[in-house]
Amino acid sequence: MAHRLMLPHQPLGLPFVWNVDAHVGDQSRENRPTDVELMKLLVKSALEFGRGGGQQGDGYEDNPPLVLNGEFDQTLAFWVYRLQFTFRIEPKDGKVSPVRRPTAGMPMLLQLNHLMRQRNSLYWADLASAPGISPRLRAELQRSV
Repeated sequence: MAHRLMLPHQPLGLPFVWNVDAHVGDQSRENRPTDVELMKLLVKSALEFGRGGGQQGDGYEDNPPLVLNGEFDQTLAFWVYRLQFTFRIEPKDGKVSPVRRPTAGMPMLLQLNHLMRQRNSLYWADLASAPGISPRLRAELQRSV
């Protein structure tokens, strides 16, 4: 289940992160649909709002395009792997791990949340109301841990 994880130490100034419960991209396990949908939303937002997202000639145009749904597909795998290089995430394995307490290092989810908040803080703060997300994800994002 996707959720809002409260961060008492506020790394990068984040009071919370939009988080997943289980790894996304792990081919040895089933990827939870709402976790996958949240990852697609965060990646799509990073491409639109952040690190060169959508600027001509920077290589980060939303191509291949992401479809917001709960299915882990090759397009999400491509962008996760590509963003692992951008954010210098190790290992570069195509998997996104949940943020755990205390936050160690700079996990991709923490960086995606930080980037989204920098570029569009109102959208980030109220992600549960984002247009186009499923009712199930919307309900899960109301939950804080």
